[in-house]
Amino acid sequence: MICLGLIGVGAWGQHYIQTIAKRADCRIVAYSGKSSQTDFSIPGAVACDPWQSLLQPIHGGPIDGLIVATTPDNQAEVAGAALLAGIPCLVEKPLGLSEQSVQGVLDCLNRSHYKPPLVVDYIHLFSPAFRTLKDLVLQGSGTGQEITQVETAGFNRGPYRSFSSLYDYGVHEISMVLGLLGHEAPYVLGDARRNPGISGQGELFEANFEFGRTKVRTQFGNGAASKCRKLTVTLTDGQQVVYDDCEPHPFKLKNAGRALPVDETAPLDLVVSHFLQCCERHGTLRDGSQEAAKNLQFSLRIAEILDGIELFVQRAQQ
Repeated sequence: MICLGLIGVGAWGQHYIQTIAKRADCRIVAYSGKSSQTDFSIPGAVACDPWQSLLQPIHGGPIDGLIVATTPDNQAEVAGAALLAGIPCLVEKPLGLSEQSVQGVLDCLNRSHYKPPLVVDYIHLFSPAFRTLKDLVLQGSGTGQEITQVETAGFNRGPYRSFSSLYDYGVHEISMVLGLLGHEAPYVLGDARRNPGISGQGELFEANFEFGRTKVRTQFGNGAASKCRKLTVTLTDGQQVVYDDCEPHPFKLKNAGRALPVDETAPLDLVVSHFLQCCERHGTLRDGSQEAAKNLQFSLRIAEILDGIELFVQRAQQ
């Protein structure tokens, strides 16, 4: 049984609580959050305040892993502290609100004596439908087909947060693009725009890139009238494969309009399973630096692109 700590008991913290409660291979033994000192409780878990106390042994024993489901403005601080303490951590996206924040976490990994693993929950990368799409189009690339175009659309009405939807919705879109094309792929940002949302609420972004010979167009934000989460990949023969997360099973993935069978396991369950495997390996090998470095480099490229969009938009508005 893997013992987990949880920091953050808001909306995403609740998702983790519900997901883990259904599993028999792990449990939450300690938690911290704004509600941890009120009438909120997790059965069998200790409420801790401040959150730093979760980095110490709980009831005589250390936790095996830490889930960071707190707000983006302090995700990087908590993740960096966990790495320095030698505790594997699973962090909700976006892992901070700038490239500088992510770089600070990477610096903590480099300074850490224990080198524990770190996983970032880019939830769509764990979606069985997206994974099937990726296998399909990359296999096509290996047989002469190439990805010529990627289009993404991710938006909704709200939520309206204290930070830009660039680091909320945009993270999902860019993570899927890099999940397909590789985070090391060179790119050029052609243009970017930020428009006011419907009825003056929220904002809507649009950005156009070139990743080598692949054109990428992405739209996202919290200022739309309705929800959309769609990624369309076009191959050199004109074939289009579409991942639409707003569709119910079995219609989340379509090839030329035909629904493809995909596993119905919830993505968050797959995220937790992957993190538990990382915790187990760290408990045996005592080194998760490769996993952490890979995920942090991926996060750095996402933050770099998002910061670039923000800078482009600011200059265009001057």
